[in-house]
Amino acid sequence: MPATDWREITYSRVHLRPNDGLDPEVRPLRRKAEALARQQQIPAYMQAKAHLEEAERRELVIKSKIRADEEARQATERERLAEALKMRTQNFDELWVHERKEMEATVEHKRRGFEEKVEGQMNALELAIEKKAKWNMKLYKGSRHPPVIFSSIVRDDRMVEYRQAQAGNMELAIRYHNSLKDQMQLEKKQHLDNCENMLNQRRKVRLRCNPCTLQRQIRAGSTSRS
Repeated sequence: MPATDWREITYSRVHLRPNDGLDPEVRPLRRKAEALARQQQIPAYMQAKAHLEEAERRELVIKSKIRADEEARQATERERLAEALKMRTQNFDELWVHERKEMEATVEHKRRGFEEKVEGQMNALELAIEKKAKWNMKLYKGSRHPPVIFSSIVRDDRMVEYRQAQAGNMELAIRYHNSLKDQMQLEKKQHLDNCENMLNQRRKVRLRCNPCTLQRQIRAGSTSRS
């Protein structure tokens, strides 16, 4: 039955072999060779030599077998590790896809809540501005802006115009009157522009908090101009 989880794919850390991977006949052969060498006779030397050669042959055979077994075992373990890594990667990808969807849903929910909050604040601000404008129209007799407070230039020119008219210098009085009229119109226009700029600045403070709303208003403005 194939594994369903990467934890089920295990590999051995210690490979146990019978007799610790040694040929059991090697040590007795070496002991016999040592015993024959102690006899100090040529026939015994020949037998000891034969025993040593047999022991070395057996050692080479067992080493070759151990090497082949170890290579096969390591190859199997590498395959199992690769399979386990593949399964773990798949599990991670599936988990990440799920968490990413949850994260995107949470971010989208927060974004919509933020936009709704900004839109509500914008509506409240517009209502407050409209209410203030209506109150100003009642307070300032039909105008949404407070009355103009003229500068000292207008005050001085009025005084000079009055004195010149009293002195009989009508041409000079007319000149001051025309200059005074232009100056009053200029100051009145500047006063209205300043009032409108203050209202626009308050609107922009809210618009900066919501780029989407700003883009929609810009598009609406460009469409209306075209």
